[in-house]
Amino acid sequence: MIFLSTLIKVASVTTILLLAGGSTYYYMQNDNNSKVETKNLKGHHNHSTHFLHGKMDEEEVHICNHGHFIKDIEIEEPERTAEIPLEARLSHEQMLIKNHKQGNWDTIRIKTDYSSFQASQQQADFIENKLVKAATGFLKAAIKVYPSSKLFLSGQCGTVTIPSSFKNGITGVDLVLFVTASTSQDTWVARAGACRLDPTTLRPTAGSLEFNLKYFNQLDFSKLSEGKWFKWIQTTIHEVTHVLGFSSGLFPYYIDPNTMQKLGVNQIVKTQGGRDWIILPKVVNAVKSHFGCLSAWGAPLENNGGQGTAGSHWERTTFGNEAMTGSEFPDSVFTLFTFNLLESTGWYNMDHKQSEPFNWGKDEGCPIAQGQCVQGLREFCTAGSEGCSSDFTGIASCSSNDVLTDGCGYWRAYGNSDCRYNSDFTSQLAQYGGYYGNDGKCFYTTLPTKVGFQGISVKTMQQQSRISNKSYQCVTSGQVINVKYSYYSATVTCPDVKHFCNTQRVCPNACSGVGTCRGTTCYCWSGYSGADCSVSY
Repeated sequence: MIFLSTLIKVASVTTILLLAGGSTYYYMQNDNNSKVETKNLKGHHNHSTHFLHGKMDEEEVHICNHGHFIKDIEIEEPERTAEIPLEARLSHEQMLIKNHKQGNWDTIRIKTDYSSFQASQQQADFIENKLVKAATGFLKAAIKVYPSSKLFLSGQCGTVTIPSSFKNGITGVDLVLFVTASTSQDTWVARAGACRLDPTTLRPTAGSLEFNLKYFNQLDFSKLSEGKWFKWIQTTIHEVTHVLGFSSGLFPYYIDPNTMQKLGVNQIVKTQGGRDWIILPKVVNAVKSHFGCLSAWGAPLENNGGQGTAGSHWERTTFGNEAMTGSEFPDSVFTLFTFNLLESTGWYNMDHKQSEPFNWGKDEGCPIAQGQCVQGLREFCTAGSEGCSSDFTGIASCSSNDVLTDGCGYWRAYGNSDCRYNSDFTSQLAQYGGYYGNDGKCFYTTLPTKVGFQGISVKTMQQQSRISNKSYQCVTSGQVINVKYSYYSATVTCPDVKHFCNTQRVCPNACSGVGTCRGTTCYCWSGYSGADCSVSY
């Protein structure tokens, strides 16, 4: 399969860099330094150059086992009321009712406790100051709650014995995360669950967040790629979102914010066709609008992956790279679906500027919205194929061994081929005229690979391409354009023009991984500032 990588130099101008699978070698190596097989690809021309080329082994996929974890965490409803002074309980309830009546939502205040956390200094610094700080920064930027007056916590939260200092109550906090670490041979990087609920609103007020040091023990922090770091931030946010409410264990506690009464599970989830469906109105309306399926009545939850995954995640076939699907996914995003679900708990007011653009299944109809594998749609493919990921962010293979899709093949980018980030692979490409950057994109061409990457400038609105100062215009999707570079003649295949432009996010420095990119603007998470969110405070 022949493909190329693209980038966007300035707001509305796209520079496409060609990567063709013809006559050269490239070398790809995944982030955990596993060996890869290199292959000599016969070229179309006699002008031989010797690049290194190889297909990287697909990375180990980390499955979320939230369902197993919450079995070990006792959710107490509500907080231990016998241990909370009556006066404090009444004061707290009165304040919440007052805030509710006046609509006094305020930024969620999250406290992280590391009293039971044990790891090396380097691991602790990375987890606390890179992962957890960024994850809680996103949530603080995205979520408002009716503030708690005082939290009283005692007993156990997962494996953590809650410090005695919490028993007398803490102020200025809406959620406490007890962060721990262990070493497990299972394939999870982190896992989390709620352990305490507010006595008035039933909103989670405490939870356990555990990291698996198996993956940190083998990590060379000095060589950690941006893509890997950003992916682990998303994983951390994913787990804390389970604490916040995206969990089958918390569905029974969702409330009607107008009455402060439980909604009832039958108003939240419906079981049909061997799976559970979220039937909350805000979520259903999002399904109708996004997929163009006006007859939709629910959003499918995952029915595969066993008890650890099924029922507490979005269906992979329908929601693809949505961050709350059941396993890691390249370029995962937190979308209006998860935001609408959290808002429907009755506990949160969400800032939708922080939800990320989502293109998987956009306007593709009811079958994909219902969890069906629909061959012919841009997301799906035939096993063994190679090309671009459905959002053009990376060079992809057709993944058909995902346990969450019942063998349905879909385009999944290689772990180190994301056109936006530096990695062993993309830096190798850069040596031969290639490019990586936050504006990188994948594209198709028949240009001989020995030429490497060649610049094409595409104006998004006019679909205008430029090679060696000569312009070419993409008029229609799938149009094949004859191009010439030096003495090489080749073709470029225009992508689905509308979809290609809709996937473009051209923010400075990819918002440093700690901001939400919309168009060309970074919306920085709490604790970060600057045009590219690179200033930490």
